[in-house]
Amino acid sequence: MQDSESWLARWQGAGLLNDATAAAIRAYEQTHAKPSSRRWQVFVALILGALLLGAGVLLFVAAHWDGVSPVARMLLVLAMLCFFHALGLLSRVRFAGFATAMHAVGTISAGAAIALVGQIFNMQEHWPSAYPDQPCGRATLSGAEMLFIPDRAQLPLPLKAGQELWVEVTLPPSGPPRPIQIAVSSADGFHPLKLD
Repeated sequence: MQDSESWLARWQGAGLLNDATAAAIRAYEQTHAKPSSRRWQVFVALILGALLLGAGVLLFVAAHWDGVSPVARMLLVLAMLCFFHALGLLSRVRFAGFATAMHAVGTISAGAAIALVGQIFNMQEHWPSAYPDQPCGRATLSGAEMLFIPDRAQLPLPLKAGQELWVEVTLPPSGPPRPIQIAVSSADGFHPLKLD
């Protein structure tokens, strides 16, 4: 109200408003003024509530994980994702802060959905099998690459039948790939080599 009072005085001084219009504006602002003293408490409560609700969602899913089939898991996580985002959409007109909090919890549920898809396809156990012959997950190098391996490292060479030697690399914008780690892939899994 103090800010609007300075504007009213300025506009009255410039002759843009008469006294009756200025009084009507003051009366309107008095009746529609929102209390600002509790605004930060509401903001803190929304943040903490969203964090606690998101933790509750993750704990609920984790507690019931083993007894639920993979299809039911996926449907549960997607239902939570849709529910929280829909709640955020429905409440955005009446309470924008609550809508933002619900969208944040929906985003946490989206993270759970991404982790679930990774678990369903066993990406943590044998990540190459999650990307069968996809260009983004697996590539064959067409040339010799230099790998500097310490002389104390125990390499499983020559490879046995059914084994493949994998090199995890980063691809810089220019220049050759840069090796990160070496692993042996076989029917029983993916085994990174300890090179130190």
